Amino acid sequence: MEMETPAVVIDYKVMKSNFMEIMNLCKKNNVKLRPHYKAHKTPYISKLQQRWGCTGMTVSKVSEGENLVEEGFQDVLIAYPLVKARQLERVMEMSLKAKVTIIVDSIEGVELAEQRCRLKKRPLKVLVKVNTGLNRCGVDTTEEAYKLAESLTQKKHLEFIGLITHAGHAYGAESNNDVREIANEEVEKLLEAKGYIENKGISVEEISVGATPTVKYNVHKNGLTEARPGNFMFYDNTQISLGVVSENSCALTVKSTVVSKVGDRVVIDAGSKTLGLDKGAHGNQFIIGYGRVLDHPSLEIVSLSEEHGVLKGKNLPQIGEEISIIPNHSCVVMNLNKNIFLKKENQLVKLDNSGKFLNY
Repeated sequence: MEMETPAVVIDYKVMKSNFMEIMNLCKKNNVKLRPHYKAHKTPYISKLQQRWGCTGMTVSKVSEGENLVEEGFQDVLIAYPLVKARQLERVMEMSLKAKVTIIVDSIEGVELAEQRCRLKKRPLKVLVKVNTGLNRCGVDTTEEAYKLAESLTQKKHLEFIGLITHAGHAYGAESNNDVREIANEEVEKLLEAKGYIENKGISVEEISVGATPTVKYNVHKNGLTEARPGNFMFYDNTQISLGVVSENSCALTVKSTVVSKVGDRVVIDAGSKTLGLDKGAHGNQFIIGYGRVLDHPSLEIVSLSEEHGVLKGKNLPQIGEEISIIPNHSCVVMNLNKNIFLKKENQLVKLDNSGKFLNY
């Protein structure tokens, strides 16, 4: 199949190898794997993940959950605080067809969820979000976690099942050793909260963590029940910079064409609308440029406009030449692009608008 550029190419063999590495680690340690849908937002890939052994899916938006339930998925975790009545009403509809779990990190969230569940006369399972260093969502102390867990046990339509966190600050780590330390803290802080809550007489069944940089380093921890990485299917330049993987593990690349060559620079047809402007989530300081150019290690993508990328370096490629780029953040690239191909057994198959690959 002829491929116009810019285009996203996913290597099926590498993608499956990445998944099975983490899946096998989870199985070995009796940990459930619940991948994050936002990393690809593609039902076809989710069905592969299900076939290969995951126990359910994680989503960030109600709409993502609805998409998966429509595709027949039976176990969805919405890992985002829901504070609008309409969102919870949609969750209630989803719960007619599948098991749906939500998270809370405030009393307001608990009260709203109970109100909507009571009106619909349907219960929901709930995880309490704990901040383990990212300083985004989540309660900061074990006492706060206990108070939310206690409030949930007093609600007729909500069932407290455990604790959840996301160690996204690992993306800002200064070394791989720092990533490993954050991975350890990610689990230990939840286990500390679990011990505190259970000493107060409340059972904590689930301990759920989720961050691609840390999952390899903490999945063996006793007490962990669930892992929720997302980016691990593809990896990207950020994961390379953190020492998590090498180039060979990056299943997603962007194919682009050199359209202009002037002086010490070339211009490609992939700009910010293709590659994104991400230079490392949560403060990564080791990313240079807007992607890693394969087969041209001296080249740096120094700037992006919407439809153009400017590269400088030695041994510049020629006009009309195609180059392959490992993006800084593969999740963003999947969200931005529609020209996406799956490479399987030397064949290219295009992704259609419904998130399915034609003829697959």
